Amino acid sequence: MKALSEAEWNIMESLWEYSPKVGSQITADMVTRTGWSRSTTLTMLKRMSEKGLIACEDNGRMRT
Repeated sequence: MKALSEAEWNIMESLWEYSPKVGSQITADMVTRTGWSRSTTLTMLKRMSEKGLIACEDNGRMRT
């Protein structure tokens, strides 16, 4: 297994604080931690999900 990138670590640390989280919570956290925009954070979440690093679940209008 390949090591996590620094960007992936940032998201994992946010999730390790508590989870599940919805995308808006992670987005807000990443703005504070890294200055990332909403679209950057959502792109990272999508890529991490595709790699199997995180799991996302649809809950109506939100994904956790």
